[in-house]
Amino acid sequence: MNRIYLWGTGHFSDKVMLGAEKNVPYYRNNDIFSIKGFIDNDSSKYNQLFHNYKIVSPGEAIDSGFDYIIMLMENDWDAKIQITYGYGIPEDKVKDKYFFLKLLMTLKYKDTSDSDIIETLIYWKSNELSMFNYHLEPPRKQHQVIWDKKINLPYVELDDVVGKKQRMYFPRNYQFKRCNGGQVLDDILWEQQENSPHLYTFDGHNIGDGDIIVDGGVCEGNFGLMYAEITASLYLFEQDYWWKEANYYTFKNFERKVKYFNKGLSNRSGYRTITLDEVFGDNDKLDFIKMDIEGSEIAALEGAKDLLNREKMKLSICSYHNFEDERIIKTLLSKLGYKTTTSNGLVVFLWDDNIWWNMDFRKGIVYGDK
Repeated sequence: MNRIYLWGTGHFSDKVMLGAEKNVPYYRNNDIFSIKGFIDNDSSKYNQLFHNYKIVSPGEAIDSGFDYIIMLMENDWDAKIQITYGYGIPEDKVKDKYFFLKLLMTLKYKDTSDSDIIETLIYWKSNELSMFNYHLEPPRKQHQVIWDKKINLPYVELDDVVGKKQRMYFPRNYQFKRCNGGQVLDDILWEQQENSPHLYTFDGHNIGDGDIIVDGGVCEGNFGLMYAEITASLYLFEQDYWWKEANYYTFKNFERKVKYFNKGLSNRSGYRTITLDEVFGDNDKLDFIKMDIEGSEIAALEGAKDLLNREKMKLSICSYHNFEDERIIKTLLSKLGYKTTTSNGLVVFLWDDNIWWNMDFRKGIVYGDK
């Protein structure tokens, strides 16, 4: 059993413990971990109780012995410096908040019969929790970053679906990795492995010659650029102004077939948003929609009901940003006559503020076909 101290008694730590009490109310008596108490630097809190655990000084915790100190705070860099350098605790004994999430989810799902979750729990015994866990192999390829000196923008070369090399540009201040005196980028198509929970296209759910595509959430542009050579029209939607210049140069060679919107997809049109029903009107055709728009997928589908009802198309809609997204997306699409399936595997969406309240596994993509 892991004997742990939790560092921090602030708002974030309170949220984590409330989530623990909701999801695994039996966590105080289990055979996976034992909480010895909370650590805080504020001496006025010492010997008080926080969620019925004693608050102690760092020195007292160190003297009493432990297996791990877990930092329960959103920004834990300062605390890690104190623990490892100030108190001399080995780095392998200092864990972040996601280590505690792994312990809590292991406890919550220990009796599950879901094969994907069982595989994940086995993986966690010797690995850290991550968004995709065992479902994806680590990136095996790196792109060399090249600078286009005419426009002073960096780019990497992407092999598209017909084997042509396309330039994919990035903002000037993009944080690339450094390697051997240069800059590199891990495989930009890493999340598109065959069994990925984040796979957009596959045999039977693919993009063909002459198709008209919507790419909702362009970001660096790898999805649209993969198919730009074979499409008839490519509608790009990216609300983040940071990507606008880079996207312009990425798709400049296809400007006759590309329509770019520096707006987000939603259920109403405004200064920063637009609906697909407005963009396509009553007559325009559409073959494929991909959406990865940071939790706005349901609103965007609501803003495309006329289009979805009128046309027969394929859909790849991200469903992991919010707790109920998969269910709501499936229900919405089913009412419009679409058959729905989901991607392989499971996602733990660590960047959802509510992950501590739900402690759930999610499907990455809902596929729709009519």
